[in-house]
Parts: sequence; C-alpha cells; structure tokens
Amino acid sequence: MKYDPDDGVWIESLYTRIKLFVYSFETRVAELYLPYGCCVDMRGAIAMGKKLDSQVRRVNTYADYLLDISYVKEGNEWFVIDHRYMREQKAMSS
Repeated sequence: MKYDPDDGVWIESLYTRIKLFVYSFETRVAELYLPYGCCVDMRGAIAMGKKLDSQVRRVNTYADYLLDISYVKEGNEWFVIDHRYMREQKAMSS
C-alpha cells in the first residue's frame, strides 16, 4: 500500500481514498479526511469507527479538509448530516 500525500491511500472497505484517519476515545468521534472530490460509503465509514471502538458516536468526513458529511448515532440509529448541501443552500439563499 503506497501513500500519496495528494491522493491518500485506497481503503477497499470504504470504496475511496483517505488522507488521514483520526479518532478520539474521549469524544468517541472518528474523522476521515478524503482527497478533493472523494466521498465515502456510510456503512464502511461507521464500520471503520466501530473496529476501533464499538462505542463510536459520530463519524465526520472531510473532503479536501472541509467538513462534508457526518454520521451521528442517536440511540440505536445512525443519521446523516450533509454539511456540503447545507453550505450550498446557504450560499444560494444569500
């Protein structure tokens, strides 16, 4: 597996490349940093967090270091927050 600072490394279970993976056991938040234009499979992102800590509560994904998607666990359910969509809607209404 070769790491490229511009493109990251291919992670098969996520169906994408990642540049950086960060996890806080204190907050139980995982952060996946992806190259520009990349996205991640929801199930894969959550599974990656759960492999490290079965009590993961949130997985944030960043595209080119800009917050993109958050997967948030409330009770036994996971929900999606699409930050990119919210930014686009805000920009269109300005």
